[in-house]
Amino acid sequence: MHYNYLSVKNKCDELQTALDIKSDYIEVLETTIDTKTKEENERLKVEQQVVDFYIGHIERVNNLPSVENVMAIESDSKKENKEDDSQDTSSDSEENELIETVFESEEYSTPAYNGSILTASSGVNYYGSQRETYYNLDMSGCIDIMRSMGNTDEYWVRKDGCKMLGNYIMCAANLDVYPRGSLVETSLGTAIVVDTGGFANSDPYQIDIAVTW
Repeated sequence: MHYNYLSVKNKCDELQTALDIKSDYIEVLETTIDTKTKEENERLKVEQQVVDFYIGHIERVNNLPSVENVMAIESDSKKENKEDDSQDTSSDSEENELIETVFESEEYSTPAYNGSILTASSGVNYYGSQRETYYNLDMSGCIDIMRSMGNTDEYWVRKDGCKMLGNYIMCAANLDVYPRGSLVETSLGTAIVVDTGGFANSDPYQIDIAVTW
């Protein structure tokens, strides 16, 4: 009788130990599931932010007046000039300024942008929700990388101090968002991503523009 009691007690102890182990396993499993759920939600949140940014960026670009629209305005203005011989020289001067703006846009990628632009005195500018800063460093290393990628565009400096590669302003960005060679609209014109920096960790959508300031 005593033997049977000890045997049953041992069996109960074994069952209790098994239940405790199973309970601990379930608790670990639930914690793992909660962790993975949080990580998945965070990943989805980041992906949604990227999608929202791109949608906003595309809307801003689509709302900018195109060169073709400006040329059409210029053409209509010329037709009106032919029909009305009484227009004064001030109108001719305004038309010449419009033509110069069009050619500058085509050659130097300067957008028809009416908002604030990045300057040496401001230091920081916001092109919509996009934060813009500037830096002045030797770009030879960046040019070498772009050459290795097949880019053969000429490096030069625009009259406002922007460092150019072909028709595009050189800039640094988060390479996970904008890979090298990507084109990005800025307050100073269309830029090409050739570099990155530590700022990309704190603001993945910031653009750092290369200048001589």
